[in-house]
Amino acid sequence: MIKERLIILIIFVFLLSLSSGIYSAKKKDLYQDVRELKKRYEKIADLSRQYLALSEMEKKKGRMLKGGLLGYIQKSSGSIGISDNIGSIKPLPGDREAVDVLYQKLDLAQIISIFKEIDGVSNLRVRSFSISRRFDNPGLADLNIQIEKIK
Repeated sequence: MIKERLIILIIFVFLLSLSSGIYSAKKKDLYQDVRELKKRYEKIADLSRQYLALSEMEKKKGRMLKGGLLGYIQKSSGSIGISDNIGSIKPLPGDREAVDVLYQKLDLAQIISIFKEIDGVSNLRVRSFSISRRFDNPGLADLNIQIEKIK
């Protein structure tokens, strides 16, 4: 009887240690799976951040000017409503297509809209500009701006 109880106890301890070993092995596998999933989610989150950054860059990049710069200046000035304010447009010498535009009698909102229009085109750059206040109307100004098309 003692032998039977001893054998049952040994079998019970053996089964208990076997089940705890299986349990700990499964636990290790589960932890490993959790770590792998975390790594995958981190990669996905990183790729998502990269995609968002690239899409923001694409939005900022905007449209590109494919035609001539002189035609664009006239067309965009017309869309802003300041084509009558163009005093002169002169092409500038050099290897890049560039113009010098003199806008007259502009208010601040019109000047800002000119810069926004240029900023919306990715291959245009303002070389230089100067703003001078008009003496006949202090609320208005003249804008002399040099714009170049980047290839």
